[in-house]
Amino acid sequence: MRIFIIAFLMITTFSFANSNVTDNFWGTTNFSEAELSELFGTSKQPTNDREKFVQGLRNYLGVPYVYGGINKKGIDCSGLLYTVSLETTGKPLPRTSAAMHRKFERVLKYQLKPGDAVFFATDGTINVSHVGVYLGNNYFIHAQSFGNNRRVVISDLSAKYWKRAFYSGGKIFED
Repeated sequence: MRIFIIAFLMITTFSFANSNVTDNFWGTTNFSEAELSELFGTSKQPTNDREKFVQGLRNYLGVPYVYGGINKKGIDCSGLLYTVSLETTGKPLPRTSAAMHRKFERVLKYQLKPGDAVFFATDGTINVSHVGVYLGNNYFIHAQSFGNNRRVVISDLSAKYWKRAFYSGGKIFED
């Protein structure tokens, strides 16, 4: 009986601690409408392709992740950038995160501007396997394919997982 109680306490403690770590680990963040408006700059008229692109990304928040998807029924990480760029600027982007990484001019992490790509090596190798778009204030939007939030979400670059997986930034649009 004593072993059962100890095991039960260990499991419930681990489960509780693990659920808190998972939230902080992925860095997925929720915002109020006012905060979203500020983050995406939707309270003002866009003046260039970079601003049109960032504003267009907001329309995809919450869309389910679907590998190979390129619409609001389901979208993947590179499909998000590809689709929103076509919709907002008419400019096609490469279709995969690796191809985007090869094409875009590198940007150091401290030089990121809203609308720049952020690349990650999430598959345990040193290869780019995930992409999102930097929004400012250390946040980025992306189509997350793992964890509890398999959808388009906003995450914090300083979260443990993303900090470790960060590969580089990339300039999609000229200033």
